[in-house]
Amino acid sequence: MRRFAYLVVLAVVTAAVFSSCYTDRKALQAASSVEVSAEEQGLAITLRFRDEASLNRQFGADVNPFLTNYYRFMFRRVIVFELTLKNIESAPYKFQLARCQLSYAGQTVRPTNAIQLLADWESADHKPRITQQREPIINRYVLPYRKTVATGGRLFGFLVFKANLPNHGEAQVSIPGSGGPDAPPLTFSYTF
Repeated sequence: MRRFAYLVVLAVVTAAVFSSCYTDRKALQAASSVEVSAEEQGLAITLRFRDEASLNRQFGADVNPFLTNYYRFMFRRVIVFELTLKNIESAPYKFQLARCQLSYAGQTVRPTNAIQLLADWESADHKPRITQQREPIINRYVLPYRKTVATGGRLFGFLVFKANLPNHGEAQVSIPGSGGPDAPPLTFSYTF
């Protein structure tokens, strides 16, 4: 009898754990302004937080590769920022995606590149046709790994971060400054 009671309790606990894994928490909502701009170090930068609703309006709910709900089963949340950068300095600006970062809830997260995001969808999608529809969107909107922006030139794209992050807190997005790898980054703050 004792063994049966133990098995019942174990089954109930296991069911509770697995059912919570398949639930999700709501997508992030910015409590502060969704758009932040700065002009420093010869760069004019606008960073806009993109919430679930705006991404669904732009890409639709079915093929949207930037779904931002938090899925506990995968222990990750996708956070998307739209970056517009204009080089107003006299020298070319060398953008490197790997030097961008998100600091949130005590974690520092590097952005996901287009290859990684596409690979995630290829492994998660059960319909290859949907993945094929997502691929051109990913290639067009996710920022390139490296790009030289000439004087007067412009860079536009999405910074996509993925991590196990909470619903609320203070976040900072850092973009590499001009002047090489030793230049201080430009930092933008958000409240969620």
